[in-house]
Amino acid sequence: MESAYLNTMLVTGERFKFRRGTLFAMIEPPKDQKTIKSLEKAFNILEYLKKSGGASMNEVANEFNVANSTAYLHLRTMMKRGYITEQDGNYRVGVKFLDLGSFARQNYDFQNLISDKVRDLSEETGELTEFSVMENGKLFIIQQEFGNNAVRINSRIGKELHMHRTAAGKVILAKIPESMVDQIIDYHGLPKATENTTTDRAELFEELKSIRKKGLAENNEESIDGLWAMAMPVKMPGKKFYGAMSISGPIHRLRTESHKKELYQTLHGAVNELEINMEHSIN
Repeated sequence: MESAYLNTMLVTGERFKFRRGTLFAMIEPPKDQKTIKSLEKAFNILEYLKKSGGASMNEVANEFNVANSTAYLHLRTMMKRGYITEQDGNYRVGVKFLDLGSFARQNYDFQNLISDKVRDLSEETGELTEFSVMENGKLFIIQQEFGNNAVRINSRIGKELHMHRTAAGKVILAKIPESMVDQIIDYHGLPKATENTTTDRAELFEELKSIRKKGLAENNEESIDGLWAMAMPVKMPGKKFYGAMSISGPIHRLRTESHKKELYQTLHGAVNELEINMEHSIN
C-alpha cells in the first residue's frame, strides 16, 4: 500500500490535514479568483454538451452568444484531442472521458475493498447502495450497485451532487469543521430540488448537529420525490474520515421504523467490516 500523501490547506484561517484521494480535497476557489476565460468557455461547452446530450455548432454558438467561427474553433480543438466527437453535425462528449473517470476513481485508496462491500450490501438489501466522497465541495459517487429491488433512478458512478440534498453528503458535512461547511455553502449555495430540500443555513447546521449525535443521516425526499436514503460515515485507518456509504430506495418501502432499524443494523455492519478490512490491508 502506497504511503499517505499528506498536505495542508488553509480554510478561513485554519489549517486542516488531508490525504490525497480523501474527502479533504480542496473545495472550490473563491469566485473572484482569476481564471483563463477561453479555458472556462471550453469547460462550459463540455458541460453543455453533457447536459443536452449533444448539440450542433449553431446551438453551441447561440447558447454562449459567440460567433459560429468561435464555436467551431472550440469544438474542433476538443475534437482534435479526442474529448468530443461529431456525427452529422451533432457534437457530443467523447468516450475518452471514460479513461479519465476510471483514472480519477483509482486515485482513491481501497477501491477493491469498497467495491466488494458495496456489492455485498446491495445483494443483502436488494436496494441501491453507493459509496461517495466529497471533492471541491460537491459529492461524487465512486462506487454503486443496483440490487434486485432497486429503483432505477438517474444515478451513476461519477455523478456530481449537492452535499445538502443527500444523506451521504450530510453525513460528510457533519464530520468536517463548520468553517469549511460555511465556505461550501458560500460558494455552492443551498439550491432546492424538492419541497423537502433544506435551503436555510441555520436549519442545516441544526440537522448536522443531530447527525453527529446519531452517527447517520437520512434523506427524506430532499433530492428526488419519493426517494428515501440512509448513510453512515466510513473512516480511514488511523481514524481519518474518508467517505460515506448509503442505501436508497422508495420511501413507502423503506421509511417504516422496523425497516429503518433493520437497514441501520445492516449498514452499520457493512461499514464496520469495511473499516476493519481497510485497517487489516495495511498491516
